[in-house]
Amino acid sequence: RFLRMPSADGLIEAAAKNQVAVLKDLLKDGSIDLEEQSAGHTALIAAAKNKAADAVDVLIAAKANVNAKEEGTEMTALHYACRGGSDMALAVLALVDAGADVGAMTPESGLPLDEATKPQVQHALLTSLLSRMEASSPPAPAPPTQDFVIGLCIAATLGDVERSKAILKEQTRLCAVDKNSQLDTAVQGSDGLGRTPLHFACRHGQMTAAHFLLGRGADPEARALVGIDKIWPTALWDARVWSKSGEGRALQPLETGELPGPTPMDVIADDKGGAGLHPARSFSRSVVEVVLGVHKEDDFVSRASRALATESRVAKVAEELTAKGAQEGDEEALAAALDRQGFSEADPNQATEEQATAAIASADRAKALRGAALRIATIAGMPEEALFVIQKDKEESSALDGVFPDVAQVTSHADPICGVTALHLAGQLGQVDLATLLVKSGADKSKKDKYNRTPRDACAPGSSVLSSFYEPPSPPPPAAK
Repeated sequence: RFLRMPSADGLIEAAAKNQVAVLKDLLKDGSIDLEEQSAGHTALIAAAKNKAADAVDVLIAAKANVNAKEEGTEMTALHYACRGGSDMALAVLALVDAGADVGAMTPESGLPLDEATKPQVQHALLTSLLSRMEASSPPAPAPPTQDFVIGLCIAATLGDVERSKAILKEQTRLCAVDKNSQLDTAVQGSDGLGRTPLHFACRHGQMTAAHFLLGRGADPEARALVGIDKIWPTALWDARVWSKSGEGRALQPLETGELPGPTPMDVIADDKGGAGLHPARSFSRSVVEVVLGVHKEDDFVSRASRALATESRVAKVAEELTAKGAQEGDEEALAAALDRQGFSEADPNQATEEQATAAIASADRAKALRGAALRIATIAGMPEEALFVIQKDKEESSALDGVFPDVAQVTSHADPICGVTALHLAGQLGQVDLATLLVKSGADKSKKDKYNRTPRDACAPGSSVLSSFYEPPSPPPPAAK
């Protein structure tokens, strides 16, 4: 019956029904176009969609296009194989080995990883992707950067720190061959929805993996796109950006009209989709530990990573930082900065210009990380950790006085996207103890965010936090005798 049908339709129906013998007969003369679609999909997509694992193998062997997309949904065979659960784990391995794009995005479903709800399938994705990386030795072409990013996202989903290290080790190896590679791309990279590996670790409650990624330089305030709320719950993000005024719930845009997307902390959720308080505090503690220098990676991979990353970033930031970098009269402070960053030459007269620029850039990033840590500790309601960050900032600022003479205190450091400070967040979330600590530590009570709000404006009407913004009244003058 299949042989009497038009060739493409017969092939697609045989694939969907896992009719391996019929498939092989239809493929014998090589005249059938494997790219041809019926009902919007190719034979390979039909096989994956219907969990026909044997048919998937036959079609891959026949050189079917593993990256063809279904009309309308833009799903690939890998999306459907991942959706198929543990029965399709071997098909997932075969598809990735054949070159399937692990970073392929669909408007509604996201990555193949988003379809892989079973751990067996997630492990199959990661195992096959690592094999693909390890096979990429010259003269074979290096795998695309996206492979490393998605590999870290999968490892973060599973909480697999050892295989995260293996991915970074492979990238280090390839960077040693290709000097144009950016070593920190995988940790800081993102998928088509702006989700970083740290977003995936937080979404799946893998706080050990999150701790590891933070120690490797992951941005704790990296912003995903607004559209990820179609795939993941974003409880904390909702609490922070939904407008409190007017009828109904409307997203509150910045003055520019933009909508800031969710950070890794915003996608932390409990089993019911609400904000996960315990993992949020664990995440906050990890960020603070990185700021305080408690968290350190000292294996070969991290040492090699740091060395190559410093080398690749120096040239990139040198021109940008010239204006606020080492100037005449800054030699003593610059020497302290170099010494604190671990350069062997602490004498600025002997240090190269690139070393000086790298030290200043590192101090700038450290200030931004302390600001992020303070805001995150505020969201999680952790005044003790917030105090540690404030004290650390005072120590660092004192040591680098002269290099950054005009930089504000960390208590007034603003989120680079939406401009909120820790004091704005304390006000909006009703964190009385934190608001009091921030005000006493010198936070700017008049600073406006990109919603054009002062910290006081961010408070809910009648909030007990409002009292933190007022100076205590002066005692009345003594009564005249």
